Amino acid sequence: MVKKLTLEELRKLYQFRDILERASVEFAVRHADDEEIWKLEELANVSIDTEGPEWIREYHRANTAFHIGMAALTQNDYLVDALRKVLNILQRDLIEDMKYIGVEKTLGAHKLIVEAIKARDLETALRISTEQINIIDRKTQIFLTAYASELTYHGQQDARYCINNE
Repeated sequence: MVKKLTLEELRKLYQFRDILERASVEFAVRHADDEEIWKLEELANVSIDTEGPEWIREYHRANTAFHIGMAALTQNDYLVDALRKVLNILQRDLIEDMKYIGVEKTLGAHKLIVEAIKARDLETALRISTEQINIIDRKTQIFLTAYASELTYHGQQDARYCINNE
């Protein structure tokens, strides 16, 4: 059975993911050579047929490959392992994010990150990466707005009640 994560756990995981991804992006902008950028570009140019029966699995595989591929440029096994673990924990939530944002926009952000890396534009690469990751803030606001009346009705002070008792 998969443990449901509380909003606080999700916030902390996304915060940690953002730290790891920012380190990967910064390293790529500063140190990636043309061949490494080309490999990232290949990972970013994946397309997913959302009509296929395995499209969710394909999306998760493509998304993970891109982010782990960028982290691997650092040649830091600790960073890569930590990011892989975070992505695995967040797998269900990442799929929900993809449904919220859309496959094309999610994968399109990967292409924009690679373009910024090619241009050695650290500010843009970090901004795009962080915007993609920090969707949890928008989701949290949507969740709290949508369930505010239920929270008040049930007298709950903790949004965890609604998540864990769906």
